[in-house]
Amino acid sequence: MPPAPTERLQFRPWTDALRQDFADMATDPDVVRHITDGVPWEDERIDDFIDRQARFEREHGFCMWWIGTMSGEHVGLCGPQPVPDGSHIEIGWWVRPRAQGHGYAFEAAEAALRWIWDNTDLTSINAHTVEANEPSWRLMEKLGMTRLGFFAAKDQGRPALDIELLVYRIERGAADRRRGE
Repeated sequence: MPPAPTERLQFRPWTDALRQDFADMATDPDVVRHITDGVPWEDERIDDFIDRQARFEREHGFCMWWIGTMSGEHVGLCGPQPVPDGSHIEIGWWVRPRAQGHGYAFEAAEAALRWIWDNTDLTSINAHTVEANEPSWRLMEKLGMTRLGFFAAKDQGRPALDIELLVYRIERGAADRRRGE
C-alpha cells in the first residue's frame, strides 16, 4: 500500500497502465542524465524496472511508487527500494523536467520517509547520487540526511557501475528531531 496522498500528490503502485508514463521519463535524456549519463533506456530495461518495482512492493510492501498530482498528471516516481545487491535500502526520486522546481520531490520524499518509519522496522535508509546532481544531494540535506562521503558504486550495490557515488543516510527519528517534534 503506497503512502497516503500529500497536499498535492498521490502515490500509486505500478501497473501496466503506468508503463508509458515511465517510458516517457526513462527515454528522456534530461531525466536520465544523472542515472545513465543521458542515455535513454531501452524497452527491456524499462520493463525490467517496472517488473522489479512491482516485485519489491509484493515482497517488501514498498517500491519507488508512481507519483502524480491530484488531477492525475504524472510527476515522477519516489520511494524506497533495495539496492541491486540487497545490502541496504535506498530512497530515490525521479521528477519529470516540467514538474521540477515545484517542491514535488521533497514533498514525495518526505511522505515516503514517513511511510518507511511508520510501516517498516528499518533503522536507517540511504540515498545515492553523483556529485554533479546538486539538486538531488541538496534535497537529501533538506530531508535531514547526513553526508557519509563518496563511495564506489560497486560498493553501494551497483557492481556494473564504475563511478563514485555521493552517499547520504538518515536514521529513524532524525526527521522528527529536525522538525523539533
